[in-house]
Amino acid sequence: RNVFEVTAAQWSGSQRDWIFDVPAGSKIIVNVGGDFVDMANGRMVLPEGVSNVDVLVNYVDATGISLSNFSHSGSVLAPYASGTFTGGSIDGIAILGGSVVSKGGFEFHNFGLDVFSSSARLFPK
Repeated sequence: RNVFEVTAAQWSGSQRDWIFDVPAGSKIIVNVGGDFVDMANGRMVLPEGVSNVDVLVNYVDATGISLSNFSHSGSVLAPYASGTFTGGSIDGIAILGGSVVSKGGFEFHNFGLDVFSSSARLFPK
């Protein structure tokens, strides 16, 4: 597994791609600390051999997330956050604890989540 720890300020941004340089077959967990995330006009880029089901972005203590024309590859866990989403998409499971406003053609694509699958399971079958 590849676990990344970043601040909301580091994760926020405009007109850029968030590129993950990890081996094929990796599972990615990104823990984002901070209260507000704002991402616009960009995307998350996954390497060959890593798909949306392999990525979880955990907005640990965010109270607000704004995505505008942004392609969010992977699932979102934001238990305290409200979201404002314009254009773009979340390509995975989205769990938000607050209200959600989507407009401008924003889409949710439920690709599922498989970051916990491995020979050593976090949860027994």
